[in-house]
Amino acid sequence: MRSETDSARRPPGVPWLMLAVAILVPILKLVVIDRADNPLRHSNLVEGRLAKVDVVADITFGSEFILLGYDALPEAAVSGERFEVRTYWRDSQPSGPDYGVTLHVVDAYGHRWEDVDTRAPRWHRTPPHAGEWPPDQYALIALSVPLQVGAPPGVYALELVAFDRATLAPLTAHDAAGQALGPGLAIGRLVITAPSHPPDPDDLAIESRLDLALGPLVLLDTHPDRSEAAPGDTALLTTLWQTIETPDADLGMHVALVSADGSVATDYALPPAADWHPTTRWNTGDIWRGQHNLRLPAGLESGAYHWALQLCTADGGSCWPDEPLTLPDALTIQAPERRYDVPTLGVQTDVRLADVATLVGADLEPVGPLAAGDTLTVTLVWRAEREMNERYRVFLHLLGQDGSPMVQSDGEPANWSRPTTGWLPSEIVLDVRTLTVPATAPAGEYVLQAGLYRIEEGRLRTEDGADAVRLAAITVSAAP
Repeated sequence: MRSETDSARRPPGVPWLMLAVAILVPILKLVVIDRADNPLRHSNLVEGRLAKVDVVADITFGSEFILLGYDALPEAAVSGERFEVRTYWRDSQPSGPDYGVTLHVVDAYGHRWEDVDTRAPRWHRTPPHAGEWPPDQYALIALSVPLQVGAPPGVYALELVAFDRATLAPLTAHDAAGQALGPGLAIGRLVITAPSHPPDPDDLAIESRLDLALGPLVLLDTHPDRSEAAPGDTALLTTLWQTIETPDADLGMHVALVSADGSVATDYALPPAADWHPTTRWNTGDIWRGQHNLRLPAGLESGAYHWALQLCTADGGSCWPDEPLTLPDALTIQAPERRYDVPTLGVQTDVRLADVATLVGADLEPVGPLAAGDTLTVTLVWRAEREMNERYRVFLHLLGQDGSPMVQSDGEPANWSRPTTGWLPSEIVLDVRTLTVPATAPAGEYVLQAGLYRIEEGRLRTEDGADAVRLAAITVSAAP
């Protein structure tokens, strides 16, 4: 029997319970909560970096969305199936835009082999709007990436891309030193393997199935990515094949672009699927997909065209069918109006950039001094020196007194409407650009310069080694 004295000496039950909770909560947090899939975390973040992660990274996308690292990537995945990646991110600027992340599976030609339905795995809790993340926390973003059915076995690059959810525009990645790496960040490679059992064509979502028997193969589908194009554009032709029996010899695909009068405008020799997976490696029942870049000649005339296809042995001894097969998808070409005369110019330059093009000169409007806040319209006049397989971009920079661009206009010529792949030798191309002087620009003399570049290779150089053509000195007065 308990006495009143014993009861008075024993602490009440509630304080004991509170003490137990105070002890257990940190343990529970460390053992369970921090290891669970929480949208936001902070325990592993030390001075803005992850203390424990398989691959540490410090890559900033845009100006504030930071890749901290990612877990070990899968070494291989089966064609037509899914694989997962886990990445870790921090947003250094609260209340900013919302960002998304995706992953591309890319071959040596830049073709993407992931399917469209990249999403979060079922187990993953998607983080909130990135603008709501505290800067001292980070988030796990996991992706379940589907490979296209028929992706040929081989080695592919994995490229991580972050984008603005509002505009879907990709963000440029920069390393810790501020060096631009491009919108796609290469994080590793993936080996795609053949499935143990080929898919059934009846299970595939093929809108207009062809089922055309061509020797040992069946052409299930073809799909050009466009029905209209301009000279110099690149069309993407996708093909889907099934193997009836393994070919005795490697087969090639011949694709022709045929004009309305039946003449061949251009033709292409291509592998049915991929050059790293020849048809002699195909097994009965296999289904393989091909993606093919078809650059259209710069000299194509306006009109209606169609595609024709034929499958042949390497020596041309056997072809299926006997005559090229007309494919169902037509192509309409709209050629630009071309000129070969040089207009009257206020600025004469006649500077050749490599063997590609000559900057003949420019017109400036207005002519004379500018005030801070004014807009300068510049018409650049280019002359093509040869046909080009490459798409060059134009830069027009107004350099500040420290030599860096104060304001600039970069992009493909004529507001992206006249890519250099569509220029003909000796053709004159007018490229109108505008520059608005910042209202806060200090008074002084500025230098206007222009040139051509490719993101992969940098600027083209003049005969004397310069990487830009000086157009004019522009005097700017302070805003009133």
